[in-house]
Amino acid sequence: MTAKSPIEYFPAPRRARFCSQCGSPVNRRVPEGDNRERDICDHCGAIHYQNPRLVVGTVPV
Repeated sequence: MTAKSPIEYFPAPRRARFCSQCGSPVNRRVPEGDNRERDICDHCGAIHYQNPRLVVGTVPV
């Protein structure tokens, strides 16, 4: 097994293009009461958060 660069294992989260609630296009802006840009649906108001998490598991052999 060979080591690969970290970017291949942990790519940057992709930006949402469409709302997962209603299917309308989303725009990136800072929601009220927040300090980071988020993908927000103009149609239904849903805010799409990116929460990348590292997951570790084992496979018993």
